[in-house]
Amino acid sequence: MAIVSINNLKVYAYHGCLPEEAMVGTNYRIDMDIHIDFEQAAIEDNLDLTADYVVIAQLIKEEMAVRSKLIETVARRIILRTRETYPKAEKIKITIYKINPPAEADLHSVSVSMEG
Repeated sequence: MAIVSINNLKVYAYHGCLPEEAMVGTNYRIDMDIHIDFEQAAIEDNLDLTADYVVIAQLIKEEMAVRSKLIETVARRIILRTRETYPKAEKIKITIYKINPPAEADLHSVSVSMEG
C-alpha cells in the first residue's frame, strides 16, 4: 500500500456557526492522505491506475465552497466524494485547519481530522 498526499492546500471559505463567518470567511489549509495501491500505475506509468492529485485538489476546493457550520461536515463530504471517485482507496485521512478562527484567545488555528 502507498499514499498519495495533498499537503497544505490553501482555500478561502465561509464555514462557521457565527453569522460573521458566513459574510467574512477565513483561510483554511487542508492536508489529505489517500492510501491506495498504485504499484500497477507505477509499473505501467499510467495515471488512470492511481489517485490523481489534480482531481483530488479540485474536489476539495469544490466541497470547501459549499458553506457549512462545521468543518467536521466538510471533512466528511470530502471523504465521501473522494471515496466515490477512488473506490479502491483503502483509507482516506483529511485534516482541515481553520486559520485565525474567531475566538477570544491568541489562537493561530483549529483543526479537525477524520479518517474514512
